[in-house]
Amino acid sequence: MHNHWSVTRDFLSSCTLVLVFLIALLAVEPVLKPDGPVTIITDPFSGQSAMNVIAAAQGNILSAGRWPWIAVADGSHDPDFLAKLRAAGALFFLPPITNACLGDPALTDPALQGT
Repeated sequence: MHNHWSVTRDFLSSCTLVLVFLIALLAVEPVLKPDGPVTIITDPFSGQSAMNVIAAAQGNILSAGRWPWIAVADGSHDPDFLAKLRAAGALFFLPPITNACLGDPALTDPALQGT
């Protein structure tokens, strides 16, 4: 049996996380460089992983971690990479997040260790 407060707390935590990402989107996405690494955020409830979105946009997966809806990609060879990511299902983009922020990485790129 679930405690009402526990369910409410989990819901508020999820809403807070979404709000933080939306604020980051509004503050950061307009200044992203299309020619470098970018963190991809997909819909965590869609079942589509960020790595699938990156593959569909023909980008390079640089890092992925404990959450399948967040990954770091590079598509510097393609000036339309961000548009392709959006068309493939990316919700928004952030500057590259270090592997420490992503958690226990499945893939890593040493170039991102210092970011």
